[in-house]
Amino acid sequence: MRLVYSKTASNDLNNLNPKLALRILNKLEWFLKTPNPLSFATPLANMLPATHRFRIGNYRAIIELRKSKEEIWILSIKHRKEIYN
Repeated sequence: MRLVYSKTASNDLNNLNPKLALRILNKLEWFLKTPNPLSFATPLANMLPATHRFRIGNYRAIIELRKSKEEIWILSIKHRKEIYN
């Protein structure tokens, strides 16, 4: 599997404190290196095209799983108070 960042997710990371952005990127890479990265993800309902979310401290990474291409698309990364609005 591989991670693909949407333009929105890239902008979200660029707007964060650099240390925090690096921490989030490192955690996402760590999830990817595990045998089953989705064991750390929570399924989402009613947020199409998003299918799951990763929890990284107080931040959430909203993802779309594309099984046909073995890709995890990071759609958005925001604070937990902002992500579901």
